Amino acid sequence: MEDAPSGVGAGVAAGCRVLGVLGTHTRAELQQATWVVKSLEDLTVTTTGDCLELRFTPVEG
Repeated sequence: MEDAPSGVGAGVAAGCRVLGVLGTHTRAELQQATWVVKSLEDLTVTTTGDCLELRFTPVEG
């Protein structure tokens, strides 16, 4: 999860899938992110044992 273009770029460069979070930057500025959400409030997080599940609806881009 990243909210800055440099963080998104670093994650992508490392071969990771990146969830961009809008805030101080626009959707266009986070365009390298795999997915983008409006806010962390748009996430549902569930844990089961050693597993972490994230559910969200990405912003259309």
